[in-house]
Amino acid sequence: MTERLNDVMIRSDRITEHDMLKRLWSHEVFRVFYDRLVDGGDRDWLYNNLREVCKSHLNVEFDTLFQRLDFDGDGKVQEDDLRSLVFCDFTDAKADPKPYVEVEDLDKLRGVVENYLDEFNNMSKKPMTLVLFRFAIEHVSRISRVIKQPRGHCLLVGVGGSGRQSLTRLAAHMADFDLFQDNIPAPAIKQIRQKYTSNPEFDPDKIKVASTAAEGLCRWVIAMDSYEKFYITTKLRNPHYLPETAVKVTLLNFMITPEGLEDQLLGIVVARERPELEEEKNALILQSAENKRQLKEIEDKILEVLSSSEGNILEDETAINVLSSSKVLANEISEKQAIAEETEEKIDKTRMGYTPIAEPQTMPLPGEWEEKFDFFQKMVLLRCLRPDKITPCVQNFVTVKLGKKYIEPPPFDLGKAFADSNSCAPLIFVLSPGSDPTAALLKFADDQGFSGSKLSSLSLGQGQGPIALRMIEKAVKDGTWVVLQNCHLATSWMPTLEKLCEELNPDTTHPDFRLWLTSYPSPNFPVTVLQNGVKMTNEPPKGIRANIIRSYLGDPISDPEFFTGTGQKSEVQYEALKYLTGECNYGGRVTDDRDRRTLLTILNKFYTPGVIKDDRYKFSPSGNYYAPDDGDYETYIEYARSLPLINHPEIFDILSKMFSEFDTECTERKFPTTYTQSMNTVLVQEMVRFNRLIKVVRSSLVNIQKAIK
Repeated sequence: MTERLNDVMIRSDRITEHDMLKRLWSHEVFRVFYDRLVDGGDRDWLYNNLREVCKSHLNVEFDTLFQRLDFDGDGKVQEDDLRSLVFCDFTDAKADPKPYVEVEDLDKLRGVVENYLDEFNNMSKKPMTLVLFRFAIEHVSRISRVIKQPRGHCLLVGVGGSGRQSLTRLAAHMADFDLFQDNIPAPAIKQIRQKYTSNPEFDPDKIKVASTAAEGLCRWVIAMDSYEKFYITTKLRNPHYLPETAVKVTLLNFMITPEGLEDQLLGIVVARERPELEEEKNALILQSAENKRQLKEIEDKILEVLSSSEGNILEDETAINVLSSSKVLANEISEKQAIAEETEEKIDKTRMGYTPIAEPQTMPLPGEWEEKFDFFQKMVLLRCLRPDKITPCVQNFVTVKLGKKYIEPPPFDLGKAFADSNSCAPLIFVLSPGSDPTAALLKFADDQGFSGSKLSSLSLGQGQGPIALRMIEKAVKDGTWVVLQNCHLATSWMPTLEKLCEELNPDTTHPDFRLWLTSYPSPNFPVTVLQNGVKMTNEPPKGIRANIIRSYLGDPISDPEFFTGTGQKSEVQYEALKYLTGECNYGGRVTDDRDRRTLLTILNKFYTPGVIKDDRYKFSPSGNYYAPDDGDYETYIEYARSLPLINHPEIFDILSKMFSEFDTECTERKFPTTYTQSMNTVLVQEMVRFNRLIKVVRSSLVNIQKAIK
């Protein structure tokens, strides 16, 4: 026994129990035979025969022998579970000789392989970046087993990027072997392409006549493959193809409308809550389709009889019988269809009872609680049950109790603030990040006739106090305006400003004089100036809706002279707009080339002729955000006010909720990497990388929430 076990690199003193020897035998059967099979039926046959042999010859139940591999706990070890049966000799890097033992913890083995990988990267001039998931660990162990055997050879089959060469390099490093890689040189490939593959006589069907072996060689050189069907997918909503392409393909439109998606999601909910209802609904749909098909057949049959009848139709007995029987059958089908539609309407009414799940804040409470609770108590209850819906509920509460205008930010109106002021009361702008009232103030001053020499502006800072004092003293006498910006930066001069404001007297101050102050919130700003002045704050608008309304109500769009004085081009300069936005206004602040390229790609969606030519060009999948039709100024204002108050995540191309991480272990068991499905390797690799990204995003969001609190 010891001599035979040496062929599989194990020592007899390592066999601690009979079951371990049986598991080793099963493992070697899989490595010698199972790994060579590419057909699923052949693999199933080998797996089933192994189960029978274990029971008939080894006197042990297969499921009992491999009970450790029963991950789902159903009492049966499946074929895919045996992928976790691993014997290898690199579990202990310090052992000499290295024992060939059974691996009971794949996660621990992954750590050992990662250490080997780090060691390889430190020694190699070409370090490798590998994701050592379960599939990679299995293949490293199999390659290590083969290269340790005398005259061991293996053919690694897979798509590019699946890690065949990298795992072989790693296995060679783990075995302390030197790796030599042979490649077909480029001149040889060039010669084959020039002399053979381009020759029309180099055809497998023609060569088959001379030699069957040569036919296989010919197919290998050409690397021939046949595809029964070829699929092309696109995310374009209305793709256009060349005529020669369109006649060769079948276009299938899988785009779904919001209503269709809502109906599908509702069907999923009802199928889980009321499965019998959803089954009846589906049966009625099939019955309705069958009834319509039969009616169509009857109509076609009647038309055929009428077209083939010769002479007087009333004298054609066959035609009359066909028409009579068709009428009776059509009446029966129509009655069935009416009953089906009535039943379907009742089912739809029951199904629609689940729609409040989407907007719980607008639905009435069940039973008597609707009458017992007032609006505020309902809002408190919603806060306990669905805190994520409290914001729209509060907006509804304010709209009902106070009016819609109280949930919409009012437009910034300097005229009203100016009307409430006088020459002795300063007008104070309380600044907020992202807002600058200077442009609006200069425009307002120009409208009031206080531009040019009648308006003095100064940004306060070190040494600017005496200059500001002289400006105010002169303006008090002449009746002009003074604008002092950034008062929070001149804290040492604030007492002087307070004294100046206290000394302003209507008898000695020109009635046209106005003192405009801008400042961020500061504890050093004089309290008396705040109390006696007209305070204004101009927060930047929040959300798409507020920004659009502010843009249209502000200068210069709100000024009719802007449109009459603007020269019109024959066509919209999309490239100029894209350059101005992508390279100057926004792109000028983007330093990374890839980020700028992403920005330009996003702008292509907005700066396109379809915005003007298409009917309601949509900017979002739901269709809530679109380019309105051509109209007057008021129609655009009304459209902006009809937009949702709360920004939907779709307008930012993000998800409404962070989804959970992918279960890679479950995926590896459900989608194992096989010869016919080698892309499953890439699937697991991308899932591992995406899980890392999700962890970073989730950690960042948690830290942001902590910072806000």
